[in-house]
Amino acid sequence: MEDIYLDRKVDTEEIGKKLHNLFPSLSVFYYDFKDIPPTDLDIENSNQIFFNTYYQKEKLEFGFTISIYRTPDENSNERAMFIAKSFSDSFKVRTLVPYILPQNPQDPYYDIIFDNGKIFLADDCSTSFGDDTDGIIKIIKEYNLNIYSFDSYAKMSY
Repeated sequence: MEDIYLDRKVDTEEIGKKLHNLFPSLSVFYYDFKDIPPTDLDIENSNQIFFNTYYQKEKLEFGFTISIYRTPDENSNERAMFIAKSFSDSFKVRTLVPYILPQNPQDPYYDIIFDNGKIFLADDCSTSFGDDTDGIIKIIKEYNLNIYSFDSYAKMSY
């Protein structure tokens, strides 16, 4: 499962199309867990993925969450970065993925932000996003991060 945070809402139809373009061998469904599941969705079928969205208007930034289910268990963090970068580039929106800084793995407040073709390391301590206070996310620096590629089945390409 991958969670991607966006700085504004994006239409679920557009999200579904983009996920299908990224992983064309998979069937993509929107399912919000509130209504009856789509009739063709078979959660036992490994060639199907589904997503839902959640919007928190009280968040100052990154209040729109996209959660993607049924992707392969392996390389989930790397896949989240790949998807977030692609969404940022396609939808012209800032995207965020929580990040574990290798030099400081105990600190839960690091994030990667994709914005206008650039990658930033950020800190969400004392922010509306990180711990429901009133601050905004602090950009630490532009960051060099290897974004891996994934095949049509959402598996890492080596």
